[in-house]
Amino acid sequence: MGMTYDLLKTKVKSEGKFTLEELMWMLDKMKEMDRSLDSLKTTTNERLVRIEAKDDDHIPGGI
Repeated sequence: MGMTYDLLKTKVKSEGKFTLEELMWMLDKMKEMDRSLDSLKTTTNERLVRIEAKDDDHIPGGI
């Protein structure tokens, strides 16, 4: 049986504790989320750099 957040939450409410395996599972899930957030941050920063680069080509008042 695979572990899910809801299953773990229910177990902790009933038993009030985690096993080492469950803690390791949560750590892995948190690392996955962290990697996803880092990837999103990198993508967002790359987009901002491209947008700023486009704006640098524009000279107010024009030539």
